[in-house]
Amino acid sequence: MHIGLVSDPTLTHSPQHHAQTLRQCAKALTTLNGFDVHWLLSTNTLAALAHDPALRPADASDLPPTCRHVIPHTLYRLKAARLIALEPAFWHDTALHTRLFTFLCLLHREQPFATLQAWGALPTIYLTLYTATYLRLPGTAFYTPSCLQEGPPQSFLWQWVAQHTAMAFTGHATGRERLLHTSPLQPDQIQVLDPAQPNTIAALGHTFQEIAKNPFNL
Repeated sequence: MHIGLVSDPTLTHSPQHHAQTLRQCAKALTTLNGFDVHWLLSTNTLAALAHDPALRPADASDLPPTCRHVIPHTLYRLKAARLIALEPAFWHDTALHTRLFTFLCLLHREQPFATLQAWGALPTIYLTLYTATYLRLPGTAFYTPSCLQEGPPQSFLWQWVAQHTAMAFTGHATGRERLLHTSPLQPDQIQVLDPAQPNTIAALGHTFQEIAKNPFNL
């Protein structure tokens, strides 16, 4: 099963939590579940992972030829996960998000995704879920604390994302409660993804399998 992970520079606002949690997720999906993972991330997130011995440079063969010149990138591997790193400035310029959309669509055409998972600021989650909806794929989102605080005032994006999310993840129970009170998400659509709890990360693969089989956001 091919999974696309999309994260932005906001992960490094709390690098000891979000970047490392996402690293554990990427490893769990590839090592424990045998999924094929492409992870689109920021170079500053990559820097937070620099001391991981499993991180190594990769070559152009990790991307299909049609995808290699759409966006400026650097390729790495984290065990079997294929990493596509973009400069932070590219993420901040929403005018360039159309190129990210094009990139994901081209990659899906060459190597079809089963699901797309967004992780970060609300515009990044919106871009990822919009792409998933366009491609008729289930999309999921991890709401960071900063997203939970800044998102509700952006009413249209906040509500649209919630309406098109197959599953929402948060790092703490307080985040789950905030989503229940500020969005149309239902209790069974929100999971707490806390790596400190036994088997939480390992269970992520099963969750993605169920989402791919039952894309109830379409």
